[in-house]
Amino acid sequence: EEYAKVKEDNKLAQEFIRRSSEYLVDEEGNIVFETSEELRQRDPWPGSYETPVIVIGGDLSRIKDSIPSFRDAYLFRFQDATVGEYNFVIRKFIWLLTQADQYFNLLDFGFKKENCLANVHFIRNYVDNL
Repeated sequence: EEYAKVKEDNKLAQEFIRRSSEYLVDEEGNIVFETSEELRQRDPWPGSYETPVIVIGGDLSRIKDSIPSFRDAYLFRFQDATVGEYNFVIRKFIWLLTQADQYFNLLDFGFKKENCLANVHFIRNYVDNL
């Protein structure tokens, strides 16, 4: 049953990548060039972005190894029924954030730090790229 759940999580992540990406990427985040026939068969969603933001939370230990094109990261999330939801992802520079006074301000505001997985292309090109 556990294997079936991991397989389903992996299937969902891979389908989201396949459909929401203008370009496919390999496990290292490099663009995989497709023929026009391959692109037509993949049938990406209209208006898709070059780099989709895909963040997976929950019990990461059971799915982490089955989706190698994702990297460990941290999701900072604030949820409030009145104000709404705010969140951001950080990885490489977590050490810099946790040493800043603003880190404690985020916690005081109600942000929670969660472990997550994010697609490598997003991490490399936006999260870790200062």
